[in-house]
Amino acid sequence: MVGKRWAAWFICVGVLLSGRAAADALSDAGTAFDAVERGNYKLAVRYYTRALWSGELSDAESAAVYFGRAFAYIKLEDYAKAEEDYDQLIELHPDDASVYYNRAVTHAAEGDLKSALADYTSAIWFGYDDSYKAFYNRGTIYESQGDLESAVADFKEAYELAPNEPRILEKLEFLEAEP
Repeated sequence: MVGKRWAAWFICVGVLLSGRAAADALSDAGTAFDAVERGNYKLAVRYYTRALWSGELSDAESAAVYFGRAFAYIKLEDYAKAEEDYDQLIELHPDDASVYYNRAVTHAAEGDLKSALADYTSAIWFGYDDSYKAFYNRGTIYESQGDLESAVADFKEAYELAPNEPRILEKLEFLEAEP
């Protein structure tokens, strides 16, 4: 779910922060990253929040912290809070496709399909690295809403981008066989 660029940035920040003595906010962010690595998402949220509240982070550091905290919230299945962090990320990086994709996933998990459709569309528009996933997920929503024409169009786009994904071909074959 995490975009490749953000995942790389997140890992780099974690490595840098976890091994150096830095300002309190950066130390808290490093502690949070370590907590995520250990699967302690509640602790991660606590330390990411402390880092953000400090007011000591640059925009780039804040973005990495918001992304990390959103990930921890998702692991805790607190999708509303994850969405809030993605909203903050969009304020900082309004053209980052991975943020829209991840926010779409949280919207879908909460059942807010209208918002999920809009965010999948934005992820596609801004060039999400694995855009076949956005097309596939958007197609699935269209299918669930009975808009089979839009669903088939999205599954065809997904197939063009990832012809080796068997679930895409299965969807296309099933929908195109519908009377």
